Amino acid sequence: MTRQEKLLDAMGKIDDRYIEEAAPPEDNAPVLHIPNRKTSHFRRQVWTAAATVIVVLGSGIAIHTIKQAKVNAYRSELAAGIETETSPDLTEAAPEIRSKAAARTKDSAALSIGNPWMDFSTLEEAEQSAGITIEAPDAYGSYTSLTYRAIPGETLEILYLSPGPAGQEGFRIRKSLSSDDISGDYTSYDEEKTLTLEGHDVTLRMKDGKVGNAIWSAKDGDGKTTYSYAVDAGQEAFTEEDMLELIRKIS
Repeated sequence: MTRQEKLLDAMGKIDDRYIEEAAPPEDNAPVLHIPNRKTSHFRRQVWTAAATVIVVLGSGIAIHTIKQAKVNAYRSELAAGIETETSPDLTEAAPEIRSKAAARTKDSAALSIGNPWMDFSTLEEAEQSAGITIEAPDAYGSYTSLTYRAIPGETLEILYLSPGPAGQEGFRIRKSLSSDDISGDYTSYDEEKTLTLEGHDVTLRMKDGKVGNAIWSAKDGDGKTTYSYAVDAGQEAFTEEDMLELIRKIS
């Protein structure tokens, strides 16, 4: 039972004769002046209690009405796609309203981040954007169509595709000024091993005997700048020997 319901229930239990005594006299009705201090005191108590109930009930109704109005207004703003700096307290709102508000926040954050990669028609343009140069094969097996991308001032990427308008990606090579794992591959592999190849520690990640990912780092020709490299196998099923042979051609 709510607080308002309890108060109404208590009011219902007040004896009718006390209410009649406390009520103002009707027109033309004789007024009896009985100097009864107890009765006067009780009248004041009854009127005080009644006034308190009215105030409490009125406040509860007003607060609920204000909250509902805020939620209804916010629902309208969400439907209209209006951004607001502040939002009402949605703890008592319908679940779908809270869900929409959370989704809008998430979408706004994603849009503000954006896609950092830029596409280029030539390797030279991509190198200029990334501020990095790379030596890599012009083709590999049936993958003769190459696409170039870059994160300006940070990372260079070459995608090896099968020929044709709907070319399928075979694998990709990345080179970056970052010292982190730049493969972008979060696959769970069965095996991981580290080998030394031409003075570099190369980590191979394998599944079912095939290499799906390789990462390593190496200094540039001046011996001062260290670059991170990665090969993401994609659709190509590299053997360990094939992957090491490919790595030898990348610098």
